[in-house]
Amino acid sequence: MLLCATDALAQARAAVTPRDTSPITVVRAYVSAFNAKNLTAMMSYVSPKMVWLNVAGDSTTLGGRGRDAFQRLLTSYFREVPTAKSQLLAAHALGPWVTTHERTRWNSPTAGAGGQSSVVVYEVRAGQVHRVWYYPAEP
Repeated sequence: MLLCATDALAQARAAVTPRDTSPITVVRAYVSAFNAKNLTAMMSYVSPKMVWLNVAGDSTTLGGRGRDAFQRLLTSYFREVPTAKSQLLAAHALGPWVTTHERTRWNSPTAGAGGQSSVVVYEVRAGQVHRVWYYPAEP
C-alpha cells in the first residue's frame, strides 16, 4: 500500500514539474520532436511569431513568419521526406542564443537518399524559439 502511495505521489509531482525552458534544452527537445515527426510537440517549442531566416553570404531572406506557416511548411516537408532525421553534432548556448551543427539524413521515394549538414542559430526566450537563422547546407 505504501509503495502505491509513493508511486502516486511521484507521478503527481512529475505532472506538475515545469518544463525546462533553458535554451539548449528547448532546442534539443525541438529536434527530438522533429525526429519523431511530432508536430504538436514541435509547435509547443515555437513562438506564435517565430521567424525563419535563411542566411546566404552577407544577406538574409525570410523563410517564413509565424507558427502556423511554419507548421504548414513542416507538414509538407514530412510528407515529401518522411524519413528525415536530424542529429545535433554540436550545440552551444550563450544566453538566449543556441548555435548548432546539425546533420540531416533521409531516404525516401520522392527525394531519394541524401543528407546535409548546416549551422543553425536559434533565439530561445521564455521556452520558445523566436528566431532561427539557417546557414547554407553542405553535403
